[in-house]
Amino acid sequence: MASDLDTAVMWSKRFESLLERRYGALGRGLHEKIDSVGDDLPERAVRDLRLVATVRNKIVHEDRYDRIEGKREYLAACRRANKALTPRVERWRLRIILVIGALAVFGLLALMQGLSVIQIAPHLR
Repeated sequence: MASDLDTAVMWSKRFESLLERRYGALGRGLHEKIDSVGDDLPERAVRDLRLVATVRNKIVHEDRYDRIEGKREYLAACRRANKALTPRVERWRLRIILVIGALAVFGLLALMQGLSVIQIAPHLR
């Protein structure tokens, strides 16, 4: 399980990268990147990204801040921001890849058991 420091840094890096690649964001940190493209983002996504940036800065720079306060809300904000910044096509592509992968594993396991897909199919009804 990742530490809170690892979690905060990981999400910040992900969002900085997404903002740069998809929106052409400029700046040195997440706050500056949000400033550069904030008008192109939904207001809720901007608020969620600001929370992520603030938590990351606090956990990295403040001596006594070593755990994410309100971690459940923080993670919910990360998920919302990630969804807002990730195009629907990419989310569907990932789902399709996962389904194809699962089917391939299923087929491989069936073959290892000496069964063909044709022998298995009647049992799926």
